[in-house]
Amino acid sequence: MAAILAVNGCTVVENLLQFCNISKERILVEEQKEFTSPKEPTLTLSSGETVTGVQTVGAYLSRISAQKLLGRSALERAQVNQWMEYSQLHLQSSLNDGSLFKGALSYLDKSLSKTVYLVGCQLTLADIMLYYALHPLMLELSIQEKEQFINLSRWFNQVQYYPGVRQYLPEVSFLRNMLYS
Repeated sequence: MAAILAVNGCTVVENLLQFCNISKERILVEEQKEFTSPKEPTLTLSSGETVTGVQTVGAYLSRISAQKLLGRSALERAQVNQWMEYSQLHLQSSLNDGSLFKGALSYLDKSLSKTVYLVGCQLTLADIMLYYALHPLMLELSIQEKEQFINLSRWFNQVQYYPGVRQYLPEVSFLRNMLYS
């Protein structure tokens, strides 16, 4: 018997499920599940045990996929968890406050100034989850705002072109040359 995933409208988990290319024999997808929050995905295993939440379900999907998205060492796994927690606690909570949101983007930009990906030298679950969380916001930023966060923009553009990540999402445009100094 396959595990049952109630995505409950959570596009991040839907996109991750497609990216991980997990067969329908392992995970059956339901659209709605009774008694759950409308945005909280829930995964019910064949044993009857249930896990709930974007990070928890995302980590489970990463573990059972062929993708190695959770890091190669204990430190990298901890850093992946750190970035996923940052996304949920700081970035998501700052969406309604413009000044807090700009501060969160500045922190991300500074953190990405000396690295290609959030953790190590490879794409991780943290990169994918943060990409999906930031996508609608990056679409709305002006060219000048994107240039203000040049490291974040470089990282975002790289992740969106990683095979299988963007899927059906519209491409976010970036200028190739900086206009301002």
